[in-house]
Amino acid sequence: MKTPATPLPWYLWVKAPMAIYGGPTPGHHRAIGRCEKKEDREYIKHAANAYPKLVNAVLDLLPLMHPDCVGGQVWDDAQALLRELGEMK
Repeated sequence: MKTPATPLPWYLWVKAPMAIYGGPTPGHHRAIGRCEKKEDREYIKHAANAYPKLVNAVLDLLPLMHPDCVGGQVWDDAQALLRELGEMK
């Protein structure tokens, strides 16, 4: 699975309100980006932290979406999404 250079989870820190941080713990973190709008910071943090869970969920469900079970379009769509994300060749 693709992983960011800075370990997840990413989070916001009140002492530096325009930055997005990553690292194992708030005491051992580094700023990975700045964003002026709080809504955008929240979205970036949420998306980055959810990405591995979502990819793993699709990969886990893929065998159940096999064309023989569900139908070819669901299988094709799931594989296309994983390929678009670079998670499947």
